[in-house]
Formats: sequence, structure tokens, C-alpha cells
Amino acid sequence: GLFRGDHALAAKVAGHDLKGLVSYYNCDVGLCMPLMLLLDHKGYRLVASTILPIGHKTLVYGSDNAGGSVKDDDPEIREKLKNAARVLNLAPHYAGPPRSLSSSSSSSTLSSSFNSNNNGGGSNTSFFLYSAIDLEGHRGVDGRHYILDFSRTFPPETPKQNVYMSHLYRLLRPELVQTNHLPLCSDGFSGFTKGHSDRVENNANLDQATHKLINEIIPAFAKQLVRSVEYGVQSPFVSDFFSPGERLCSHILTFSLFIILFS
Repeated sequence: GLFRGDHALAAKVAGHDLKGLVSYYNCDVGLCMPLMLLLDHKGYRLVASTILPIGHKTLVYGSDNAGGSVKDDDPEIREKLKNAARVLNLAPHYAGPPRSLSSSSSSSTLSSSFNSNNNGGGSNTSFFLYSAIDLEGHRGVDGRHYILDFSRTFPPETPKQNVYMSHLYRLLRPELVQTNHLPLCSDGFSGFTKGHSDRVENNANLDQATHKLINEIIPAFAKQLVRSVEYGVQSPFVSDFFSPGERLCSHILTFSLFIILFS
């Protein structure tokens, strides 16, 4: 499989799927999504979700074949995802098979991206998207807009060369993404953005966010925890462990080193 039989990595991706669903649900922009739950049993994780009134022919946005073809055929769902991207602080970006972009498009900045028009085109062209390319948008047979496949809703940390496929599961937490001073790209560091003019800028923004997490947020939290212990102040450690976006469970060694340093 994708993770070479590593069930732990697959379980992480399943967790990101549910996290992305909840985040889009909380945006309240008029999109429908399935009920979902995770079942953990003896080291395995099962994702269970309701059946939606959709099929391959109802796909109107995104890709259902790992970027092999992309659709953007419904202005209404595009506008809803655009609004959700604003709430989640996700960067609109070009993705899909690269093509020659006009000078006016390539020179546009992230600050003006939300006001840009989509290029349209067929399934062999690149698209200007407001989500990860493999988030699927459907106009169901009941006429409602449905979205699914949320595992890459949030952007990845800067990948490490010695960590296999880390851009699929070492993702920045929603709290950090939403409070970042610039929107961040869900398709960052992936092959979906290769050849596009905004790839370098989007990846650089992810580098900065990752640097801030490791070199500012985690040390600050470690120092705060040490001081709370020294002065006998109770700290809600479990909740703080994940907020605002520390994702310390994946950086426990770094966090531990800072605890030792400040002790």
C-alpha cells in the first residue's frame, strides 16, 4: 500500500480525515458532508462513514484519481470552498497538470488570490483551487453540494528527506494554520503543484510556519510549563499540548529537550 504496510501512518491519515471534516463543517458555508467515525481495535483503525447520494458522474470539483484529472465545473461549490478557505486560512493555488500561465497570473500574490478568477478549462489543464486537489466536491443527485476526502485539508510541515511520505501525515494543526499571518497551501511540497508559478512562494510560507512551530511555539510552551511547575501553578497540560497548534506529539523529542534546557 501507500505506506508500505505501516498501519500507524495509515491511522494518522484517517485521523486527519476526520479532523478535516470537522473543520469544514465548522466553517458553515453551505456544504454537506458524511457522518464519520473512527474505530480503533487492537492496533487497527477503521473509518466508517455514511453513504452519500453521489457517484463518479456527480463529481464537479477536485480530483478522484490522485490528480490524474481535475474538475471545476460548478461555480457555486467553488465559491463555498473559497469562503471556507478564508475561514481556515488556506492558500488558493494552482494545481494539476502544469501549463503556461500568463504573466498577469504568475505575478499575482497570495494577498490578491481570493479575488482571482479561475482559469477553467478541461481535465488536462491546471486549476486555481481553494482546497487540496483531492478534496472531492459533488453535486449530489439530490442537488446538494457534498465534499469528502479531507485527509489533506491542512498543509504539511516542511518534509524531512529521511521521513517517508511525511507530507501526507505530518500536517500543521488547524489552530496554527488559522493564526498564521499568511494563508498556507494544502498541496504544498506535493507533486500536484510542480511546474506552477506559485509553488516556490507557497512552500516558502510553509517553511516559515514550520520554523515558527519548532523554534518559537514549542520552546515558549516548554518554558511556560517549566515555570508553572516551579511556581506551583496548575497547567491544563493535555489541552495545551495541542493548542494553539503545537502538535507536540510529533515533536516530543524537541519538546523534551527544551524542558531539560529550561529546567
